[in-house]
Amino acid sequence: TDALETQAQLDLAEAEVLAARDTVANSREALARTVGQPVMALVPLREDFIPASTPENSLTEWQSMAESSNPELIAQRARVQVATQEARRARAVRMPRLDLVANLSQADSDTVSTYEQNSLTRGVGVQFSMPLMAGGGISAEIRQKEALRKREESVLEAMTNEMFVNLQRQFNATQSGRARIVALGVSLESARLLVTATEKSVVAGARTNLDVLQARQQWFAVRSELSLARYQYLVAELGLRRAAGTLSETDLEAMARLFQIGVKPDPISQSDSMLWTSNAS
Repeated sequence: TDALETQAQLDLAEAEVLAARDTVANSREALARTVGQPVMALVPLREDFIPASTPENSLTEWQSMAESSNPELIAQRARVQVATQEARRARAVRMPRLDLVANLSQADSDTVSTYEQNSLTRGVGVQFSMPLMAGGGISAEIRQKEALRKREESVLEAMTNEMFVNLQRQFNATQSGRARIVALGVSLESARLLVTATEKSVVAGARTNLDVLQARQQWFAVRSELSLARYQYLVAELGLRRAAGTLSETDLEAMARLFQIGVKPDPISQSDSMLWTSNAS
């Protein structure tokens, strides 16, 4: 029974490995198209990465930065200002207009009866004009410009609300991600101790090899969740800075330093060969 159960779990695991390889291949191809060059190797995240225990800024501070620095909001505010000025210009067309007019003209002419006829004319005056009737064209243009202004204001309000929702979501993701990483780190150590204890129980005859495999499966599952939680935290932090409009090259460089080669391996990995030798015996 133990052999059949183990074989069934092995078959399921192999199927999941095939699906995971397809996902990795597709993701790597998408990454290659994004960066514009083939991706031959990826440096993993450091195993000892733990986020800071306290957040850098509060949610209110992030919202304040987003209102003043988010490029999409800044661009939309400029569109609202342009639409407002266009509406004011359209309303000004039907207002009375008073212009100061000045002209200066000089003429030299020769005719049959005159020779070197020169004249210099100067004039300064005030010109008043007032539109009376344009067939409703002015009123229609005013209504159109006002509608455009209201539409741009509605777009700005919708973008602001969406930005705040996204900011709240990314902030919560960083908060919960920080706590989840710490909790999974503790759970990973507990799973490692369970593997060691189960291995010793096999030697004493109290457990079977199947129990060891299940303990190791639990350890690998926790390790996978911990790795995923770390990456999700980093993505949420980038999303938070992007929503706030403060994402810079310095932030990317600081995050890139978290991906390093030569990290000290996890203690459970050092006993892999000894553990499998024990299982085989």
